[in-house]
Amino acid sequence: MIAKVMSLLRFKGKEAGADTKAEEIEAVKRIRKQLKHYEIYGHLQYQINRLTALVAGCIVAIVILLFIVIFVARKPPYVIRVDAEGKLTGFQELNENLRVTDIEITTFAKDFMEKFVAFNSAVAKEKLADSLNMMTPKFQEAAIEDIKEKNFVKKIEEMKIRTILKFKDAEIVERTQNKFFVRLNGKSEVYSLLKQAGEAISIKDFTAEILLVAVPRTEKTARGLLADSFINSYDLSKKKEGQEDEK
Repeated sequence: MIAKVMSLLRFKGKEAGADTKAEEIEAVKRIRKQLKHYEIYGHLQYQINRLTALVAGCIVAIVILLFIVIFVARKPPYVIRVDAEGKLTGFQELNENLRVTDIEITTFAKDFMEKFVAFNSAVAKEKLADSLNMMTPKFQEAAIEDIKEKNFVKKIEEMKIRTILKFKDAEIVERTQNKFFVRLNGKSEVYSLLKQAGEAISIKDFTAEILLVAVPRTEKTARGLLADSFINSYDLSKKKEGQEDEK
């Protein structure tokens, strides 16, 4: 096989215009350099080289993508700011020390009350789960125990109702460095899910007080607040009666 290759190279050397033996040898050397492989498995070596280059390119691409993923994962998420009507006013990168505004405080209080006490039999579990995620660990633990003890979810689902809260006002009545007492007033309208349309089966005025705690902003607490307690109209009236009895 090698002899055939050598005679082919000599033939090519003659074709290249070599007049003497020395020139023929030089021509053969030049042509040999141009030939990448002349052994029987040359095509396999060529394929291996191509695959090696392809694998190397893939490794480089994976490393670059890995760096991009790490960069994006470490980049703080964005905080969306809203106005008193819940409309978007802007957004910025999350900063755990970013101070909460009064609008964020009252909006959070409304959202929490919507999820915690605006009962809807069709999505009772989902709304309660959302409200629990908006609580401090201590408040959350007490709420879960109360929900289980009273079989609360099942009772709401059996009631077949939908509640709409209409807020009249929301006011921060007291504040410290990282705690805010928010008082909410409005109307609670209850409708039956068994009727396509109709009048509310119950309309009541409500007053509620929510204690909110400022916490570092993270992916789980991007709004920088958690609810630490909730008192509704009934509890407030009992509280007032108790204060009058003490007097």
